[in-house]
Amino acid sequence: DEMTSEERQEMISNMVEGLASRLASEGGTSDEWARLIKALSVLGDSDRAQKIWAEAINIYKDSPADQRVINNIAKEIGISR
Repeated sequence: DEMTSEERQEMISNMVEGLASRLASEGGTSDEWARLIKALSVLGDSDRAQKIWAEAINIYKDSPADQRVINNIAKEIGISR
């Protein structure tokens, strides 16, 4: 029972949206923010990945360790300055 690539894409997209809305409403760990940023980039949504990166950096402005996690993923996917 293989999924078509469209079905797989939709499932991934739904998971990403679920994570995005949970982080927006409840917050989460810097690892979760990093995972969301990377997932958006993989889905080809670099603009949104960049917006969420900026948001996450702001959320963790008082935590250099968390900022490092988020900036590392941004560098990895090529959106950080």
